[in-house]
Amino acid sequence: MFYPFYPPTTECSLRENYAMIFECYRQMLAVFSPGKCAVVGVSSGATAAMSMITWNNFYNEGLTMPALTVALSAGHVPANDEEKSMLEKYRGIDPMVPVDFVTSYARINQGGEELPAWILHTAYGDFRNAGKIMMNWGEKESLAYCAPLFNKALDRANADYSIHIEPDMPHTYASMRVNKACRDYYDKYVREINRL
Repeated sequence: MFYPFYPPTTECSLRENYAMIFECYRQMLAVFSPGKCAVVGVSSGATAAMSMITWNNFYNEGLTMPALTVALSAGHVPANDEEKSMLEKYRGIDPMVPVDFVTSYARINQGGEELPAWILHTAYGDFRNAGKIMMNWGEKESLAYCAPLFNKALDRANADYSIHIEPDMPHTYASMRVNKACRDYYDKYVREINRL
């Protein structure tokens, strides 16, 4: 198990953090074949897991991506007024990741750098050449607003993916086995990992 990244806000910019995550994956491949690798990201880790796929394509790294990417509550900073309106519908619903945090995330984590759009607006990434992708949000979390944006991007990439939004559940609910809803999705992706 490799655990390269947290908290979501560090002294380094997102580019530096994502470069480190990509290099961590390169080191994984020195030990395991891609067909035996699963990347499970939670919240900012889910955003980073999806960005790792884009990094590989954007920088022409040519690494075979993990057989499975599980992204629990991945984020995306709104890029325009339409996306801000989509996010605004969650104001007052999510106490863990409030709307204002999502809109401030880019400014906080840019590190004063000009970054490629996909680093901040994760759903604008290039998800070609990925293994299977499982994305999940709770209905009561602000980041669920970006599920349709990922859906479009994954369709464009002809990716093998699923997106699930669990009714009445909060941010990262499926990262542990607390109740039936948590157990159902947790057990689903653990079964996929065990098949590798």
